Amino acid sequence: MKVNASITAAAVAAALLALAGCEQKADSTSVGSAPSYSQERAVPAPSPSDKLADRSASAVPESAQPEGSQGVGQSIEDASITAKVKAALLASSDVQGSVISVRTEQGHVTLKGKVLDEKQIDRAVQIARAVTGVKDVENQLSAGESS
Repeated sequence: MKVNASITAAAVAAALLALAGCEQKADSTSVGSAPSYSQERAVPAPSPSDKLADRSASAVPESAQPEGSQGVGQSIEDASITAKVKAALLASSDVQGSVISVRTEQGHVTLKGKVLDEKQIDRAVQIARAVTGVKDVENQLSAGESS
């Protein structure tokens, strides 16, 4: 019986030493509740503005883009200018807007097509120049019977 008591005492002592070596801290949470974490472990989630800042920092500036390429913003602006010029030409009663092709690149508008006369050519160029955002207008229109 003495042997059993000695073995039991040794096992208990070993278990206590093992627990002491783990350096576990007692937690005041009860069973079923979420554990509390110290402030040192808390890592704040990035805010949406941080994500935007990261994206803009990694974007290639327009000045570093290859010559002849344009950024998304410029493409959207050009598409908007093209739409405005085309709408203005179609709304004009003194120009055949439906036969005029409009192309915009970095604010430079090109008009192509065949209209009835020189008067319509001059009016189409005038209408295009009046649109906000147009830097200049290249006239590739011709006069004559349109098809």
